[in-house]
Parts: sequence; structure tokens; C-alpha cells
Amino acid sequence: MQPPCKHVAQTKPVTRFIKPTEMQRLLGVSRSTLYRGIRSGCFPTPIKLSENKIGWREDDFNAWLYNR
Repeated sequence: MQPPCKHVAQTKPVTRFIKPTEMQRLLGVSRSTLYRGIRSGCFPTPIKLSENKIGWREDDFNAWLYNR
């Protein structure tokens, strides 16, 4: 009898990232207001996804939104 396959993928939650344009739409603010809010600490700090891209984990955004 063969042992169970050891290479079965384990299910892990997939993290969705929110782009700045979507963040603007969700919050109803302009681009300059979004970045001003980030600098002042009013909005959550984004994560650097690559050299020229930032984003927010959807879970982090929801936690910020509902716990402020």
C-alpha cells in the first residue's frame, strides 16, 4: 500500500492587495489626500510590493477601517 502523497498543497488564505486607485475609491478621497493621510498617519501605511508599486493587504485595511 502506498503512503499518502506528501506533496498535497496545504490551503492557505490568499491575501488580496488593494492598489492606491482602489483605496482612493473606497475612501472617497483624491490621490493627494490619500498620500497626505499616509504621511500624517491618518491612513494605514502601505506595503511596498515592488520598486514602483505599493498596496495594502485587504485584511489590514478592513481591520483599520472597522477599528478606528
